[in-house]
Amino acid sequence: MENVDILGGSSDLANEILGEAQARLRAQRPVQDIDPEEQDFVIDQHYLIELANEFMTGRLPDPSEADNWTGHRIYRFSWDAALSNLLGKVLPMGVHFMLHNALKHGIDAHSKVQTNGNWVLHRYAAVYNDRERYKTTGIEGEWEVRVGGGRKMTARSHPKRRKRLRERFLVVHFEIIDTLGNEDLLYENGRPVGTQPNRAALPKEVIDLLTRAATADHAVAGASQLAEENAELRSQVADLAAKMNDIIAALPPSKRKSLTTKAPSTPEDEG
Repeated sequence: MENVDILGGSSDLANEILGEAQARLRAQRPVQDIDPEEQDFVIDQHYLIELANEFMTGRLPDPSEADNWTGHRIYRFSWDAALSNLLGKVLPMGVHFMLHNALKHGIDAHSKVQTNGNWVLHRYAAVYNDRERYKTTGIEGEWEVRVGGGRKMTARSHPKRRKRLRERFLVVHFEIIDTLGNEDLLYENGRPVGTQPNRAALPKEVIDLLTRAATADHAVAGASQLAEENAELRSQVADLAAKMNDIIAALPPSKRKSLTTKAPSTPEDEG
């Protein structure tokens, strides 16, 4: 791009200001300065996700450096776009710019809330997600219209129709991490009032172990409660049988039968 005299007589100052502005713009670009005319539109979804992985992989931290951030607080957010708005409509450079802006916006937004951290990309995942949506066509209603001779007629529209559509989205999940390892700020009435401990995720093995322990405790407690209920029920049946025997014993001999009632036997008694 040719330098242009934009300040009239001060061409040197104008060229210097313009040169500095162009240098800052080039420094902020997330991808190489490529002539768009030399690029083709992205028309293949496999190539699209390759572009996403290419850009995101280049933003990941060094593994040796990331090992020092174990247990630090993290934050996750996502970005998506319908393939109908991408394929055949954007250049490879455009895909990189969209992901760059999505990542930058997520980091900037969370940094405004948790200002005591240094947030950088930690991990990511780029996937396709199929979704269903409904598209409504037609306008339902009626209105009056004037025709020749000033006559009025009622016009009715076709009823609304809902059409179910299946659409594929490119979804990129971002996970950013605080490299400083500080704690989350707590807010009250819009002002930070303190911090809370980081809620680090437990390993899967620990979660499985806790789940099995809770299930076993629940089973033991259930068996103990059932045994207590059975003992109480047997006691009630025995009391009822004793009362029935007393009633039979009080009957006159002519009406008394040579039968006595006894408590039903249980497997424990038989054993």
